[in-house]
Amino acid sequence: MEVLGKARALASELGVTTGAIVLGSGVDAAAAAAISYGADTVYVCDDPSLKSFRLNPYTEVIKKVIGEVKPTIVLFPASGRGPRPERCSGLRSEHRRCGRRARSGAA
Repeated sequence: MEVLGKARALASELGVTTGAIVLGSGVDAAAAAAISYGADTVYVCDDPSLKSFRLNPYTEVIKKVIGEVKPTIVLFPASGRGPRPERCSGLRSEHRRCGRRARSGAA
């Protein structure tokens, strides 16, 4: 949810809305939390098959949402776990370079 703070700031700067993707099973509380953390729209995929994290199914759902919504910017948490930006969007990602800067303390 912390990435939503950055998304909200970027959205305000660019004059666009924010969206969040919430995946899993029984995710009503997580979807409500995404709204409270700054998402204007939450794309929910609530399915029993997504109860446990599995990289490929999660990646496919995220790819589908990105393909349909066509957002201006897509932010991913830098946790190192989960779908990678380039797999979900088909676009080149700079996340590794940004991650190194963040770890070294550089802005």
